[in-house]
Amino acid sequence: MNGLLGLGADFLEHISSPIYGIEVNEAYGQRLSALIRDNPEVVTTLASAKLAPDDVGTLSADAWVWYLDSPFPVPPDPLLHALYDQVPEPIVRLSVLQAVIGSADAAELFPRRESVRPLPISEFPVPWLRTRLEVVDDEVDPTREPPGPSLAAIELATYLLQLGDDISIQALRSLLDSSSSERSGLALHVTGVLNAAGLQEDELRLWHSRLGL
Repeated sequence: MNGLLGLGADFLEHISSPIYGIEVNEAYGQRLSALIRDNPEVVTTLASAKLAPDDVGTLSADAWVWYLDSPFPVPPDPLLHALYDQVPEPIVRLSVLQAVIGSADAAELFPRRESVRPLPISEFPVPWLRTRLEVVDDEVDPTREPPGPSLAAIELATYLLQLGDDISIQALRSLLDSSSSERSGLALHVTGVLNAAGLQEDELRLWHSRLGL
């Protein structure tokens, strides 16, 4: 376990956990803001801390959600994979995706505009997201006839659709384009989510166009 993260765990819990109440959360948040303002090296120190998969249990789900949206550096990919795999709460997994997609690294790696054609998963330029796409693309739900997308693929597709930014949409297009019978089942799920969203007809056509449906 990373000692620095362990030392700050209780403080982060008081910032993020609803069990302490909003007044305590805000008070600790203000203390941290003042600390960072007066000692900017705090962020630099945390940036140099080597976080690893066994650090997942150091913080609660609430604290990780706060951490991933904080001024602190995005944790390394191995920890993010462990966090996504070991903490099943949707808000945590969505926060991991947001942290990865919103990082400066992702912005540098990914083309500025949406591609005309879906990228093959093996060529997806954001390493963490490419690995997640490969994992769920290899999974099939054997209880369906014909075999359909796994629950993990449906879950990831839903998160990407919810985020809706260029990188998320390109990742979802890659996933939709990666298989045959599984693709049709996943496309039906995505179409169902869009139809249930109460979008205007022109908005729905735009989403279909962006996703290549």
